Amino acid sequence: MGDMKFCLIGGSGRSGTTILRRILSRHPALSEVPELRFLVDPDGLVDFYDTLRHGWSPYLFDVKLRRLEELLRDMEDPAYISGGMKLVLKKLGLSRMLPRVFWRRYYYVGLRKFAPNYPQLVGELVYDLKEFDFRGEWVGMGFGDRPRLAYAGRVEAEELAAKLGKFYRNVANAIVAEQEVKHYLEKNTWNILWFDRILDLVPEAKFVHIYRDPRDVVASMSKQPWAPSDPELCAVWVSDIMSQWWRIRASVPAESFMEVKFETLVEHPEKTLEGICDFWGIPMDKSLLSLKLNAHNRGRWRKQFSPLVAANVERQVKPVMQAYDYS
Repeated sequence: MGDMKFCLIGGSGRSGTTILRRILSRHPALSEVPELRFLVDPDGLVDFYDTLRHGWSPYLFDVKLRRLEELLRDMEDPAYISGGMKLVLKKLGLSRMLPRVFWRRYYYVGLRKFAPNYPQLVGELVYDLKEFDFRGEWVGMGFGDRPRLAYAGRVEAEELAAKLGKFYRNVANAIVAEQEVKHYLEKNTWNILWFDRILDLVPEAKFVHIYRDPRDVVASMSKQPWAPSDPELCAVWVSDIMSQWWRIRASVPAESFMEVKFETLVEHPEKTLEGICDFWGIPMDKSLLSLKLNAHNRGRWRKQFSPLVAANVERQVKPVMQAYDYS
């Protein structure tokens, strides 16, 4: 599978990433997986790489490896309780009294069903990253942590990136083989914030950034539990995400990314999707046009915000509006 392509999607959040994934996953050559998040979430592959290429201590390595393995293992199988029940138990202070299999964070993924050899691949990565482990403990260890410490000396960034990239490719190859497709498609909203690091791990990755009127982004995002509910604070959040993307965009090869306007996707889906397929180097397929799109949420900020709030939001996201030609 040496010719497998890494086709990545991302954005600011609430910008059309999910609908774009739903469309593109209908392509017969592309994989379909949930939002895996092990690449760019805190304690994931990029976090491990970024931390240890800039600093090192024996204890830091042990903590980061422990957290990386925990995150990866949390994605193996679905949890035995739902996400809603998990929140109830957490609020009651009871979640930690249950075995970890009942309350793992990424309860919705169940990656083993997409890549049956995933547990083996995680074990191989952990083995590859450490030189040895030994029985011991130090004062910063958490209560109940296993009394063993993993060790590896500091390695060059290129070697570390190669090991992490190998794991990512192996997981992607396993998913592609299981689904009998040719190429790997993954949507994660905040690929946008780490695409330069992602390229260190998999230089062949090609990223589609889908953007949307930032006022509509704020209107939608401020209703989500993972973002500020105050629209004016949420506008700061969105503005900062886009500023970080612009810094990254300036540092990566122009041929490694493509930017797509959500409103253009809705108005001209065939032309937009043809452009994305051409960018990824895959043939356009008419199945991508089978999902109906509508713009019923376009301009929702006008109904949702008072004139004062709208003015304050616009003031904060004005650079984004200007950069992407929203008036």
